Amino acid sequence: MFLAYPLWLLIFGLLPFAAVLYYHEDVVRDHWRVFPLAVFGSFIFGVPWDHIAIKNGFWSFPKEAVIGLDILSIPLEEYLFMASVTVNITAVTLISWERWGEEL
Repeated sequence: MFLAYPLWLLIFGLLPFAAVLYYHEDVVRDHWRVFPLAVFGSFIFGVPWDHIAIKNGFWSFPKEAVIGLDILSIPLEEYLFMASVTVNITAVTLISWERWGEEL
């Protein structure tokens, strides 16, 4: 499928975070500094992991499924995937903590 990965990111990365912003904008605003740190942390481990896996043929990205912009032989969409998963998990964690706090 043509550009399947960007479409997947839109549906499963951006839309959930848009819902988080709509319903829990206050939590995101109060803890905005956590998000870039979490993404940076995911890149520290995710980028080498992906680079090694692609280089050794453990997985690949079909050219027709991605935009075609690679950084360190990793498609841009993979970086966006790492960031979107991290942001969404961080948001759910923060919302859960705000709601249930010490009960968790």
